[in-house]
Amino acid sequence: MPAAPRPDARRTVLSAAFVLAASLVTAAPAHAAARAQDPAAARAQDPAAARDRDQSAVLTCTLSTAPGRPITFSPPVRLQPRTVTTSGTLNLRDCASSGRVRSRIATGTMTFRGRARTGCTTAAGPRGGADITWYDARGHRLATSHLSATGQGRASLAEIMLNGRVTSGHLAGHRASGSLTPAGRLTNCALTGTATIQGTGRLTIT
Repeated sequence: MPAAPRPDARRTVLSAAFVLAASLVTAAPAHAAARAQDPAAARAQDPAAARDRDQSAVLTCTLSTAPGRPITFSPPVRLQPRTVTTSGTLNLRDCASSGRVRSRIATGTMTFRGRARTGCTTAAGPRGGADITWYDARGHRLATSHLSATGQGRASLAEIMLNGRVTSGHLAGHRASGSLTPAGRLTNCALTGTATIQGTGRLTIT
């Protein structure tokens, strides 16, 4: 008999994406209970912690997978960890700069590619990163940034690619933290694997 899906498969396969958070999908009670018992998830949902992140942020944007272009996993993510490559394109919207660093950035496009040893509930050892092109409110290109993934504190492959340090271009030297919530339930991960996913979330650069 195939193994039953883990209750937290939805959170750990893709909690930011990238593509590591925004329009959350209705989850089954079992999933909600698992998140409630997770200290890291509780901190992420803590309003005070969110205010602290926003106050220290240089730039914050909402993010979403591009229409018709989901994040892909090859081979599909399954219960047992193995090396998986992921890639995707994310639309960055509603970008806002902090009071101490004014910016004309309004939107952006992020493309990422990387790999890690990952399963339905774990991901580690990321290699890869993302390239971001920034635009003003009129759609004029302003700058580019390259993000090298570190995946610190993240348990899903896509979010690992959204977390790291800006190593070149605009905002070089700053840290990026991304989160992404899947637009659907991922309870089939342990049974049939997850090959593609779409979602929404948030990118914060501090």
